Amino acid sequence: MRYNKDMEVIVMNQIKELLNMKNIQQKELASHLGISQNTLSQYLNKKRKMSLETISQIADFLEVTVDYLIGNAGWITCPICHNIYDPLNESDSTEHDAFHKKFVAAEEKYGEILVYSDADNKRSTAISRLNNPTLSKEQRILAFEDYLKYEFMLSIQREGYSLEHDIFQDFCKKEMGLVATKEVLDNIGNDAYKQLVDKYGIANDTDYHKITRLNQKNNQEIKKDFDSIMEKLSNKERPATYDGKNLSPESMELFLDELEISLKHLKMMNPEQGSYLLAAHEENASQEEKIADLERFRKEKAKSNKTN
Repeated sequence: MRYNKDMEVIVMNQIKELLNMKNIQQKELASHLGISQNTLSQYLNKKRKMSLETISQIADFLEVTVDYLIGNAGWITCPICHNIYDPLNESDSTEHDAFHKKFVAAEEKYGEILVYSDADNKRSTAISRLNNPTLSKEQRILAFEDYLKYEFMLSIQREGYSLEHDIFQDFCKKEMGLVATKEVLDNIGNDAYKQLVDKYGIANDTDYHKITRLNQKNNQEIKKDFDSIMEKLSNKERPATYDGKNLSPESMELFLDELEISLKHLKMMNPEQGSYLLAAHEENASQEEKIADLERFRKEKAKSNKTN
């Protein structure tokens, strides 16, 4: 590419404005170019013609494109933080500087962070591979690890590049603790979930832990509640009904499944609290006690659903 006198004027003016905007001394630029300050001054004052190679070096130093310097583009993309901004707009440039520092600090702590759209595309590709039953178990496990990698990048960006974000290992521990994670990995193979938990660990405060880490006492209390309800429901003199009609065997089975899940969720929310439903199904319980217990059950179930 060759440029004429008019273009040369634009280039020199752009360079001067950028040096002023970025508070860069001419001697710093001259040192970067390996030339004397006098030579640089001659370039900037158009007493000496600058080569395209030198213009390209200056563009790299000032973090702009050659097109920008010759006046073909007002907006540039930062090659480091990928932010698009106008370096000659003071407000825009100030915002970019703040974002740039935040991005660099995040990359120093967490590692490479791709542009959101790129990370999201790679995450989607990983999910497609993960759900592809024609791939081997090993290939699908690698796909899940790619999913973790790119989901981590997206999570950092969703939280505004905060340095309070979990590091990768802790992020993976929480992901391994999600119910959905276990379900997906169990579909790959019996030991896929265990294999990845052994590698990344599992956080103590995640959903999967909350749901599955019921101790023996908890399970005994749940069984006691469940058996008591079953006894009443199986009493032929008082069959279970809904809307005035007896429940069919299929409906009863679905109801019992939901009941067991609800009891476990309630115990998870209040592991130290005793049985919820026993009083409501004891023959000697008063009507007020039955109503109070059932109301407590409904409130705790609603609270559990909202939390999860």
